[in-house]
Amino acid sequence: MKIGISYSWDDEEHKEWVLALAARLEAAGFEVLYDRGQPLGARLPHFMEQMVSQSQRILVICTAKYKQRFDQRLGGVGYEGHLISGEVVRDHGTVKFIPILRRDSWADAMPLCLDGTLGTDLREGEQYDAQCQKLFTELSATAPQTAPPAWDGLDWTGQLLDDAQVRNALAAIAAEGYRYYRVIEMSPNPKGYEKNNNDLSRALRQAVVWHGEHPWPASIGMLECLLKASPDEEATDLYARKVAHPDGIIYSLRMDHMLRYEYIEARRDCALRIVETEDFHWFRRGQLMFDKAIGSTSDALKFWARFYQTLLGANTVEFKMRWHGLKGLQLSGMDNRFANAARTLLVSPRICRHDGPVESDRLLASPQNAVGWELDFVKRTTGYLFGQFAYDPSEQLVKKVHAGYHATLSDAPVR
Repeated sequence: MKIGISYSWDDEEHKEWVLALAARLEAAGFEVLYDRGQPLGARLPHFMEQMVSQSQRILVICTAKYKQRFDQRLGGVGYEGHLISGEVVRDHGTVKFIPILRRDSWADAMPLCLDGTLGTDLREGEQYDAQCQKLFTELSATAPQTAPPAWDGLDWTGQLLDDAQVRNALAAIAAEGYRYYRVIEMSPNPKGYEKNNNDLSRALRQAVVWHGEHPWPASIGMLECLLKASPDEEATDLYARKVAHPDGIIYSLRMDHMLRYEYIEARRDCALRIVETEDFHWFRRGQLMFDKAIGSTSDALKFWARFYQTLLGANTVEFKMRWHGLKGLQLSGMDNRFANAARTLLVSPRICRHDGPVESDRLLASPQNAVGWELDFVKRTTGYLFGQFAYDPSEQLVKKVHAGYHATLSDAPVR
């Protein structure tokens, strides 16, 4: 369970008090979100937005200075005041925000928008430990007692790290009703290669595919993560992570505001695994964009071709794609150019009835022959996907979509 802490920087003694409270919460098994430990250059407004939106409960540390800054919308506390007040207005019955009296009196320290909200007194005194225990009991009682929905069919047996954050991030998105995601697996054939993490990181950076300002895999945020020099630079970042491991590197990016999660695993045996949720559900709920699926497949092929060319030279590579959560989605188009190319698709919307993962064969190809095999691979991999909508994409449609995406494709910049 995530607990947020909203407080003001009254003085050093007060900041240390908040730090001690956070430590006690973490020792009790809670995940605590607050601004202490954010790296230099961190975007604090973004952090505040994520803290307020992600936390199940938020402790509002009340002092006279906090109330002044909250009510008058001054500085960081004022910005958090906007966010907290907005949630209170949207949900009058919320119990998310718990006032904690730290100094002064309730009349002098309670923000106006929380007036009348039941809180607890944690001013120093003989009742401090008892009140703390009461607070922790309340938080534990409201913690989710059941696990979030699982993502069916995702194979975790080969994962480098037993990283609960990956499962939790995907499950949190699934809990919002967005269950579609894609898994791409790639490995050299024949096997037996071994590279160090520096080589893997360099090859990944050079493999990025660009569409104007938008890189693949994923997003600008993932690109920033890929370009980090130190394996542990992302340790304190809630959104983008880069984790070094004796058997490889893991990159992950979580964007809760778009219900999107991205995960790249690069192994020392040169195998790659990429997991992507689909952010276009954010504006096209319940629809799968056929042009996006074709374009993403094409990008994946170009990405791994560049990766293996940089890392190993021209070698035969195994490639497999797997789609999950298709049931109930409607096949549609995202871009009018492509929608017009398949107008008959849109006249009669097609709903996927397939329940369970849909996967392509494990295909073999050589990056040396990228121009020759790429279109064929796009057809063969997306054909499995579109077949679940009782639609077999014609070669003409795939060529049009493929050409549209490649019209803006440029080489990845040299890093």
